[in-house]
Amino acid sequence: MPLYSFIRDFHFSQAPTLTCTLLQTCLLDILGVSRRIEIVEADDLSARFPSEILSRVSVLLKDGQRFDSPVTAAKGDPTMAMDPAELSAKFHLLAGVSLGKAQRRAIERAVAELPGSGDCSTLFKLLFQIDAV
Repeated sequence: MPLYSFIRDFHFSQAPTLTCTLLQTCLLDILGVSRRIEIVEADDLSARFPSEILSRVSVLLKDGQRFDSPVTAAKGDPTMAMDPAELSAKFHLLAGVSLGKAQRRAIERAVAELPGSGDCSTLFKLLFQIDAV
C-alpha cells in the first residue's frame, strides 16, 4: 500500500495507544522528510532517455556533507527488464490499492490473451470497471 494511502486511510483509534503514538511520530517524521525532498531533472541522464531510464540520488546534510549515489538503471527499463513474476508482483502491489484480487487476475488474463484477441474490449471493460469482479 502506498504511504499516502496508508496515511490517508489510517484511523489512530484502531491502534493501541502506545503503537498509535509511535506510528504517529513515524508518519510525521516521514512527512517532514518528504517536504525537504527536491526532485531535479539531470540533463546528462535525460539525454539518454528513452533508451535508458536512469536515476541518481544526492543527499545534502545540514552540516554540508553531500552523498551521491551511483547512476542506477531502473528495474524495468530496456537493459533491466522485469521477468513475468516481477511484473505481476508489481502490478498486484500497485493495483491492489484500488482493485480486488479477482479483478486484478482477470486483467492479467485479458492482457495475456491480447495477442490472440481481435480487440481490447475485454481488457478495457475490466480496466474501467468501478466494482471489483
